[in-house]
This record gives sequence, C-alpha cells and structure tokens, in this order.
Amino acid sequence: MTMLRRMAFLISSGLVLLFGCGGGGGGSSAPVIQAPTALAYSPNPAVYSKGTAIASNMPTSSGGVVSSYTVSPTLPGGLALSSSSGVITGTPTVVVAASTYTVTASNAGGSTTSSLSITVKDVAPSSLVYGTNSAVYTKGVPIAANSPTNSGGAVVSYAVSPDLPLGLNLSSTSGVLTGTPSALATSAAYVVTATNTGGSTTTSVTITVNDVLPSALTYATNPAVYTKGTAIATNSPSSSGGPVVSYSVSPSLPGGLSLNTSTGILSGTPTVLATSAAYTVTATNTGGSTTVTLTITVNDAAPSGLAYTTPVPVYTKGTAISSNSPTNSGGTVVSYAVSPALPAGLSLNSSTGILSGTPTVLATSAAYTVTATNTGGSTTVTLTITVNDAAPSSLA
Repeated sequence: MTMLRRMAFLISSGLVLLFGCGGGGGGSSAPVIQAPTALAYSPNPAVYSKGTAIASNMPTSSGGVVSSYTVSPTLPGGLALSSSSGVITGTPTVVVAASTYTVTASNAGGSTTSSLSITVKDVAPSSLVYGTNSAVYTKGVPIAANSPTNSGGAVVSYAVSPDLPLGLNLSSTSGVLTGTPSALATSAAYVVTATNTGGSTTTSVTITVNDVLPSALTYATNPAVYTKGTAIATNSPSSSGGPVVSYSVSPSLPGGLSLNTSTGILSGTPTVLATSAAYTVTATNTGGSTTVTLTITVNDAAPSGLAYTTPVPVYTKGTAISSNSPTNSGGTVVSYAVSPALPAGLSLNSSTGILSGTPTVLATSAAYTVTATNTGGSTTVTLTITVNDAAPSSLA
C-alpha cells in the first residue's frame, strides 16, 4: 500500500517511474519529469488601453507542472509577467501596435511556448473644441488660424465633413483650420472628427463666409433736380468693396419715383412737387452695408403760353376797369409780377395775375411786362396799356 501511494504522488507530481529488467540483476531506472505542453493565454489576442489596469491574463497548460515562465521580447511598458505563475498584470504606460510576445513555460523536464498578441491602444480623444467654434470670415481675407484642443489621448488624425468652404482647409495632423475663403458661404455646421488608436471624438464648428462690405457708395447725379410730369434720366449708383446684394431708401421717394432694390437705379416720372430733401440710400451685402445721402428736388413744369384776355387795353381815367385775367400752359403759376409799375389806380394780383382797379391818372400807350413764375421757371407776356381822360360831355 505504501508503494502505491508513492506512485500516485509521483504521478500527480509529473514524475513517472519506469521499471525494466536487465543484466539479470532485475534493478529499476531513475524517475523522468514530464515537460509542460499546450500553453495558452486567454484573452489572446489581448487588447488593452493605455493608463487602464488590465484584468489579469492567466495561463493554462497541460503536461508537467510549470516551474518558471519567461517572455520575449519584453512586454509593453507597465505590463509584467510573473515568472512563477505566468500571470500577466499591470497598467500599460505606452501605446503599442499589435505585437507578438513568446511566453515560455519550463520545468526540469523541458518547456513549451505560446505566442501572445498584445495591443495597447491610446485613450480615446474627448472634449474636442476649437478656439473659435462659431467662426465668421470674410471672402478674400486670410483667416486667423483656428486651433483645436482636446482631453484624452493624443490625436493622430483629423477629418472634417462636409467639405469646408472653398479656400479653407483642415490639417489632418494638427486639426488647425487655415486659409483664405474664396467663396461666400451661409452659416453651416462642419463636423470635425479627432481619432487615435483608442477611438474618436467629434465637435461641430459653425462657419460663415461673408462678402467684403460695400463702400464709397455714390450716385451719378447728386443733387438731382427733376420736373413734375417729365420722366427722369435713370440715376445709377456705383460703389467699392464687395458686390451689393440689395438697396433700400428712406424716407420714401417723391411720388412717381422708385429705387430698384437689386440695382439701386433711380427711375420714374415725378407726379408731385417736392422741395429739396435728403434721401438715405443703403447698399447691403452679407458683409454689411454703406449709405449715401441723395438730395432730390421735384419742380413743376415752367409756365408757358401766358396771355391776357385783353392784351391791349384802353382804360378811362376815373372808370373802374373790367378784370383782365391771364391764361397759361405748362405748370401752375405760383406768383405774378409786373414791370414797370402800372398806372396809378391799377394793380396786378400777385397770386392770380388778374389786372383790376380804377385808373387815377392819364397814361400814354406803354408796354408792361407781366412775369408768371413757379418752381420750374417763368414766362412773360407784354400788356400794352393806355389810360385816356374821360370824354367831354354836356357841352353848352
């Protein structure tokens, strides 16, 4: 019974007793130790994260009991192999691409190996932000470099979607946004993705590209003087800076005149009189606006064809005359005047131009120039007036 127990112990310890016959003496041979076999690790391949403690990776094997473990090449920084148990533990301190490490399990009877694949990924980037996360740029003007910052692991590459406005670019290695915009772009979101071996993170950058604002706005005719009822020559604007998208005017233009909101051209036929006044025209694009003050006057059509009912009147001293009224073509007369002064007792109404009164002195035939005036100008007519004495009467 003692021998059987000893044999069982030797077998459980990986020792085998071999018995044989020879030399006629009938002696026994020395015990042989069985080498380890079928060494394996789980997980294999093993993928770890830099800075994060790994779960112990324990070996299994068949055959004889392993007395020591070794590994080649050296494990990634922060990881260690127990030479007695073969367990791999630790916290990786460096990033390592997938690599093969050969673990050897040995005892007095021999050894066996296992190829273990280990990858150490970086910590994924996080909290990606840009210095200017809502950026407004101007077409044709170089932008200030817009740089990103992030938490987590170091970023290996950057990408953006959709494509940035023409003239702008994103560095795939630094993530810095640079360039000179060459096209206008309405406000839009661009998603930047920062990636390393541990994963990726994103941020949205809003970019707008405006035009250069208009400047030095002027009009071909300023101040402008127009005539009521007469179509004006189109009055066109010019400006520097970026192209104008729209025009507006304040206050409203005189009746019959209009401003084209696309071209800024002033046109039309004035239908009302307007004293000289300032009108502010504003030219606008995506970059901003500029203004000019346009002075406009609308005068009436000048009077014309002035005539009197009695152009060559002969009056009698001491006798009230019949009212002598004017007519005219053209615009409405605002005022009338006469030169030289009329014979005493006669008068000209400055508003209506009517000649009335009772002559008090004699006057030989003479010419009197009546002038009819409005905002558009004036016209004249000549009245030839004679004042005779009353004829003798009741001669006895």
